[in-house]
Amino acid sequence: MKTIAANFARPASAVLAAALGFALGACGPASESRMNKVCKRFCERQFDCNDGTDVDDCIDGCVDEAMSCDSDDDVADALDILDECSTQSCNEVPGCLAEAWLECKL
Repeated sequence: MKTIAANFARPASAVLAAALGFALGACGPASESRMNKVCKRFCERQFDCNDGTDVDDCIDGCVDEAMSCDSDDDVADALDILDECSTQSCNEVPGCLAEAWLECKL
């Protein structure tokens, strides 16, 4: 009887661990959904400051840069900076962008 329970517990715990990992990963600071939202908000601000900005290209480039960060913490920090940048004056937007991507590389 003990082996039947043990054999059942292993797959059940693996499924639970996978579901928990998926749920936490989807809600974590470096989720792709958050990257897209923050990058979209930032790129729309950049377009407000420079109407020559291609928003779609900007978003793609922003997400690519975020994905190349060294760790999830670096991504979260960079996205925090970009999120703040989306409320800054146009003069501050380029500097914010540089600061965000430096956060990823240091």
